[in-house]
Amino acid sequence: NAINMRHNLLIEGVLTGDVLNYSDVKIGTEFFINKLGRENCFYKGKAKQTFRNEIKFANIILPKISFRTDEFNEVLTWFKSQTHYVDNSAPNFQTTINGLEFHFGIGGIHASVESKVFKSNDEYIIKDVDVTGMYPAIAIANNFYPAHLGTKFVDVYKQLRSDRKQYAKGSPMNATLKLAMNGVYGNSNNPYSPIYDPQYMFTITINGQLQLFQLSETLSLIPGLKLIQANTDGVTAYVPRRYEYLFNFWCGEWEKLSGLNLEHVDYESMHIRDVNNYISKTVDGKVKRKGAYWYPEKDSEYSGVWNKDYSMMIVQKAASAWLLEGINPEAYVNISNEPYDFMKRYKTPGSAKVYIGDDEVTKTVRYYVCKTGKPMRKLAPPKGPLGEFKRANSLTDTYFEKVKSEIPPGSWDERIHTKNKSTYAEVITGVESGKLVKECNNMVNFDWDDVDFDYYIEEIKKLNIEDEA
Repeated sequence: NAINMRHNLLIEGVLTGDVLNYSDVKIGTEFFINKLGRENCFYKGKAKQTFRNEIKFANIILPKISFRTDEFNEVLTWFKSQTHYVDNSAPNFQTTINGLEFHFGIGGIHASVESKVFKSNDEYIIKDVDVTGMYPAIAIANNFYPAHLGTKFVDVYKQLRSDRKQYAKGSPMNATLKLAMNGVYGNSNNPYSPIYDPQYMFTITINGQLQLFQLSETLSLIPGLKLIQANTDGVTAYVPRRYEYLFNFWCGEWEKLSGLNLEHVDYESMHIRDVNNYISKTVDGKVKRKGAYWYPEKDSEYSGVWNKDYSMMIVQKAASAWLLEGINPEAYVNISNEPYDFMKRYKTPGSAKVYIGDDEVTKTVRYYVCKTGKPMRKLAPPKGPLGEFKRANSLTDTYFEKVKSEIPPGSWDERIHTKNKSTYAEVITGVESGKLVKECNNMVNFDWDDVDFDYYIEEIKKLNIEDEA
């Protein structure tokens, strides 16, 4: 699908050049630049940019952001006191409010209960709201733009959002317009891009997380409401049904104030380990999986998802069936008939080597845990000359070589070597320590009778969450 989309963009003349080798972000950015006008983005072939030494947060926080309670106002006060120096790492902050730990950083707000089960019932309902197209929407709502690109930047953003509605979801143009809207934000912090203006990026992220913090505060004041999580673009809450109208009302008021739109979803249940790992089921039966609980239900869900590790999908599948449908994990594992679901893969780092038993295996190896296999281990080369004393930290090369020339070869000296007189050696690390494995790059090596089902069942049980809120 990724290749087909790029072919279509070339054939239809939407983009030109080596489009087949463009990343998703570059496709979006190139499309946006064409719409904005390349003459507005480049001067004599060089990207126009806005460079800054520092960004004072007090100067970029929207005046409409305010809070009702002291705890929440302390966060705003901290943000307004911060100055980010562009060559340094961005400041971050965390605080605990009503038992929930909030984290703030360059990417957004994160807060979550841990290892809890929530279920909608006669008294409570799980409500989830997400901001539609958050980063572009913030720019459009507040007229934010990179300083060197001017207000036409926002006009193009608005047009792209309008154009996207004309194309069906899944179509190449719908995907391209989505990439154009999201990819541009990422390039605002890329010093090689004509979108580069770090203050624009921080203006988006700082105001975005503070506005979601505003929503979190407002909703937390509803009697009996429990915040489940707040993430980069949304909030999930356990809401007393008798106050559901208040939840909807305050969400509407927040939309008016922020200029952003919220998408509402009601959940039947939610098993949440933390903000990045949970499984939930909507009232109409749709399942959302994230992090440790994610797996592709349909073949189409594999497409383009190259960064995922598809190791032992039996764990996620069985855990999902267990948590959502009450299916016994032992029974699920024992009736499974898909060998690939038991496979794991190991990617050997750097110049290390991996062995199963005495046999060296490929740098990326597929295997499964079994009863009669062999131990698996990684052999990493020494970080210095084999057998020599380890070099002490914080030494210049000049000083190290000077002292080394003054002492007999192979001898230890406290000035340049570690105090414990350790030497450089190969490092052996167990992979699947205490377990036996069988290499399975060729599927003929798979043997159902040899699978260590108990290992997989124990891994499934690690994903169980029983503590009901």
